[in-house]
Amino acid sequence: ILSDDDGRRFRKGGCIPHFVGGSEGQVAQLEEDGAILLASRLYGDQKQHPPTGCRHFSTSTDAGLSFSDVFLANDTRGRCLPDPDVFVAGGGIIGSAGCEASLLSSHDSKRVFFASPIDGGTKKPNGIEAGRINLTLFSAEIGTAEEARTVNWEIVAQVAPSQSEYSSMCLLNNETLAIAFVDGRGAKEQGPNCGLGCCGRQNN
Repeated sequence: ILSDDDGRRFRKGGCIPHFVGGSEGQVAQLEEDGAILLASRLYGDQKQHPPTGCRHFSTSTDAGLSFSDVFLANDTRGRCLPDPDVFVAGGGIIGSAGCEASLLSSHDSKRVFFASPIDGGTKKPNGIEAGRINLTLFSAEIGTAEEARTVNWEIVAQVAPSQSEYSSMCLLNNETLAIAFVDGRGAKEQGPNCGLGCCGRQNN
């Protein structure tokens, strides 16, 4: 959904081609070519679009009028950036609900940040799912749409080692990145109900 007049009016933009099950997309504008980088959650099931445990990315080089086919991005360990909510029962993957993640560009450099829980979990005997664990902050130097496809993201910090879910980031100044996230440590069966914040230096 696009606006050319500071949000007074909106219009429909482009769609990611051949991508079924994507939701909760987060976008960041890249510094050098102005391309849009989009990270999407994936709702998976075994029949129509099997879960991968990986975050799906796409880029737009025409201000959101069209988007590329999806691609995966790797960290420096060679693992894909996570969409972690993969539940295992009896040794087999039975489905994936994914999880929202946050994406942020610094606007004055090529630095882009990504935050997501990196671990999934298992189905408990009572049917309550345990997943979305270990919220982790990644970063990469990405200036163009082409670089987004080839860069390896670095792990910056473990933000929360326990159950940790939806997050949002902002830059408070040139030194400090703030992360607000859902903290599941105080949750009961109805789900996470606790929010916390975390701050860190960009260059650390």
